[in-house]
Amino acid sequence: MAYLKDIRFFRERGADHLDIRRDCEHCTAKGSLAPTERLLWALREKPFQLDPDGKYDHLYLNFTTRLQEGQSQWIAELPVYSGQSNWYRYIDIGVSEEEDRALQYGAESGEWYLRQAVGALTAHFCREEADKAALVGLQEEILQKGEDFEVPYKTKESAALRACLWVGIADDLRICPRLRVTNQAGEAVLDKKMPRLPSFDFADQYGTILLSKKRVTIRPRRNVFAQRMQEIYIDIEK
Repeated sequence: MAYLKDIRFFRERGADHLDIRRDCEHCTAKGSLAPTERLLWALREKPFQLDPDGKYDHLYLNFTTRLQEGQSQWIAELPVYSGQSNWYRYIDIGVSEEEDRALQYGAESGEWYLRQAVGALTAHFCREEADKAALVGLQEEILQKGEDFEVPYKTKESAALRACLWVGIADDLRICPRLRVTNQAGEAVLDKKMPRLPSFDFADQYGTILLSKKRVTIRPRRNVFAQRMQEIYIDIEK
C-alpha cells in the first residue's frame, strides 16, 4: 500500500506533454520548496493516498499555458518506463504567460507552489468536502506558522511518561527535530530542540526511541548508512 511521498513541480517547454522527462523541466527553486515539504510531512502522518489501491506515491504537477489559468487536467494515459508500472499521478495546471515567465526564472514563491499543490489535491484526490476543508485548513496553518509548523514523527510511552519526537522543516529544507516528554497528567517535563539535519541523515539517525524514568535514548536505524552513528542520550530533568 503506497502513500503520498513526494510532490514535484514542472514547467512545460513544448506542446507535447506526454513525456515529462523530455518535454518538461523542474521549475522550483530550493528556497521555494519548504512549505510543500511541510505539507508532505503532515500528509505522511495521516497518511494520504492518491488512489484507493495505493499504487501511486508521487504527484507530478506540470504548469502549462495550453490550459486556461487555474484550470487543471488529470492525464490518465502516460508512457510506461522500463517495463514497470508508473508510480506517479500527473496533473496539468494552466498558468498565465506572466506566471510562466516567473516559473522560468524561479521567481514564484513557496506559498504559490503550496497553494497549487493543495488545489490539485483537493480537486482531483479528495472525494469528501470535509477532506477538502481539512487540506485547506492545513495549508493555512503551514503558511501561518512557517518554520514553527511541526508534525509528530515517533512516540514512546511508559507507565509514567510519554516521549514524542516532532519534526519541523527549516526554510533551507533541513530537518528540525524536537523532543517533548510529558507525564500522565499531560504536563511537560522536557522540551528540547535537537540539532538540525539533512533529511537523509535524520531518517537514519532517528530510529528507535527508548524511554525510562530518567532518560530518553534514540537509537539509529540498523542499516549501512547509519553504521557510524551513535545512540543519542537525553536526560529527563526533574
